[in-house]
Amino acid sequence: MCAEGATGQWVMLSNIVGVDQAESRVLPNLGHGVSISSGCDGAAIGTIGLDQGNIIAHNLKAGIRVADGTSSVRGNSVFLNGELGIDAGEDGVTPNDTADALLPVNFPEVEETIRAGGSLVVKGCVVAGATIDVYEASADPSGFGEGKQHLGAIVEGGVLGDDEQRGCSAENDATFSLTVETGVISITLTATSSGRTSEFSPVYSEAGEDPDPGCDTDASCQAPTPVCNPCSGGARSASTMPTRVRSIQAATKERRFVSRSPMRSPAVRLPPGLSPSPTRLMAVAHSPDRVPTRRTLRGNS
Repeated sequence: MCAEGATGQWVMLSNIVGVDQAESRVLPNLGHGVSISSGCDGAAIGTIGLDQGNIIAHNLKAGIRVADGTSSVRGNSVFLNGELGIDAGEDGVTPNDTADALLPVNFPEVEETIRAGGSLVVKGCVVAGATIDVYEASADPSGFGEGKQHLGAIVEGGVLGDDEQRGCSAENDATFSLTVETGVISITLTATSSGRTSEFSPVYSEAGEDPDPGCDTDASCQAPTPVCNPCSGGARSASTMPTRVRSIQAATKERRFVSRSPMRSPAVRLPPGLSPSPTRLMAVAHSPDRVPTRRTLRGNS
């Protein structure tokens, strides 16, 4: 997208990559859908605004390749690419590193899910101060998602704390909480910090559900519109979800939760007796000195 060492901000908005303009025929790139060279700090692929995201699908390699992890990637529809939806830094999935010391930015980690009526409350850990974008997931064979539809965004506002006491890992040391409410069965998340976006997180799906209901093979997405019903892969089971020893402190304190054991699986199970139900995205804002408030995220934020 930009030459190595180029100066100035490069922005890509409202483009279609991998399908034709009518979104009726697949036109894949033989490599990555979009490729950002090293040294292009500040490039932006999509943003949060009406029709400003890009459609990037069906490419033989990664949907979006950011060689050094220094670009913003937000609000796009990314699915059915041959490799990762966002491949930042080293080739393939880049593991989170301690304290997010190296690029790319660490992807969010979901630590706990709670079924509350018709909603699924998702709690997890992320780099402090990061913007968390939530997408309906298109599963990838890697187990890490591609984001086929942007659902909304929240900003982590917590205070750094002791990881062992707060339940977060050494990689992501601040908590977030959001609620999914609109027929969405599986989600994937990204974190953006200082204008730099992480790779997609693992896909988190409700137990027993296909991440892309109604899709059997990639071929079912080819006609008449390849972007109407993206599908790929499947959810992984939740065999080693962490044991919770505490949930949320009093409402006048900051929302936190603690795990005795690390998370080993990116999938989640619902408590016994609960079943999936239609869902909508809602963010939970939290503050150490006031009762948490909630705001509904409708469409793009």
